[in-house]
Amino acid sequence: MASLLGGCASVHPAATAESPPGPEPALSQEGHTALALAGSPPVIPAGVIVTDDTARYPVVGTTAADLGQQLGVGREDATDREYVGLTGTQVRWQFRAQRSDSGCVLTQTTVFLRIVTTLPQWLPPPGPPDTLTRQWLTFLAATRIHEHGHRNIALHTAVDILRSLADVRGPTCDGLDDIANLNAHAVWDLGHRRQLAYDIATMHGATQGSRWPPPRTLPRPMPAGDSAAVGPGV
Repeated sequence: MASLLGGCASVHPAATAESPPGPEPALSQEGHTALALAGSPPVIPAGVIVTDDTARYPVVGTTAADLGQQLGVGREDATDREYVGLTGTQVRWQFRAQRSDSGCVLTQTTVFLRIVTTLPQWLPPPGPPDTLTRQWLTFLAATRIHEHGHRNIALHTAVDILRSLADVRGPTCDGLDDIANLNAHAVWDLGHRRQLAYDIATMHGATQGSRWPPPRTLPRPMPAGDSAAVGPGV
């Protein structure tokens, strides 16, 4: 059994609504792969157990500038836990080495994946301006899409870990545990690199519209799976 902790976040947006979106970054092969994985969740096999949690932190204000200050727009000293959105993932796996007529194989392989998505929650005053409400809903929907892409990459990684364990076998059971754990760690490390590549490819969600205030002309949407519906005050 082993566990790792990883996470990716959307960056603090610094552009204004008047600023042009700017050119999208040139994508590496790893970036293309990361976008493809982010845009489509895998079929989850029985050996992968997923737990989803959502955490929200309050944001208050009555103007776009107020909300921008709450979100930390323009801050250069933000840590990973101070980003607008955060997708934290924790994985552990377990298995049992068992002798068979043909050697030693792994049985009872299971991968446990816990995903915690952290998002801002605006607590508007009574009767907030319609324009500000629309801006917030647009921004939050884009941020959810970006974080959902991180979630999909984590799901693909968990499935790949399970497959890597299923492929482990040997003439004897001696050292098979170490080989299995090395393989699983290698897959997790690859998944982490893909998370980083996804942030680079989307400019931490900016190309998906996750910046405050949102641009008047939204950038070309980047496919990243389903996004949850949003409502006022969320």
